Amino acid sequence: DFDEVFREQDGDPLLDVDPVSRAGIRSWNREQVWRTYLNAAANVDRAIEQLVGHFREAIGGAPHALVVLSDHGQSIYEDGSLGHGRSLHARQTQTPPLVWGLGGDWPEPVGVADVRGLVLGAIDRGERGRVRFVPDEGRRVFQYLPNLARPALLGWRSLDGAIVYDGAHARASREDGSPGAGDDPELLALVHAWESLR
Repeated sequence: DFDEVFREQDGDPLLDVDPVSRAGIRSWNREQVWRTYLNAAANVDRAIEQLVGHFREAIGGAPHALVVLSDHGQSIYEDGSLGHGRSLHARQTQTPPLVWGLGGDWPEPVGVADVRGLVLGAIDRGERGRVRFVPDEGRRVFQYLPNLARPALLGWRSLDGAIVYDGAHARASREDGSPGAGDDPELLALVHAWESLR
């Protein structure tokens, strides 16, 4: 959570940043907020590095794989908002997975819901080395906010963008800002996908 990052600022100044104060977290101070966020992220990265080091030390030379995922990214006033998990814009939903110790071909785009099957498949097939992300023009990832039972936003993300249905305003749009027609087959498939998941 963004507020957690700024609550105490107990991280080290790894990026030679003077952290912004809570009162300074404002759109007019976006650059300093961004630099403070990057420094906090660097501290998290260092903590993960230490955790992985302890894990590897504990297991010795046993084979292992590491997968790091995120459900959404962070907006820092790029679209006028501060926070995460509030839109289905690419900035908040296209987060890179980090995969180490597994091999094989993984489709792109890939969603968090796909990862379990991909990991188990790679293990079953003994695929080690490096994962290769293979673009799949026909593949779509289902997205929703804030929850599946009562979503405010539903979306399909593909390689060439997204279509999003805004339930609060009963309208659809494409990521480029163009409106989506009510009889658009992609939009109808999106709503049917949501209904089947419910």
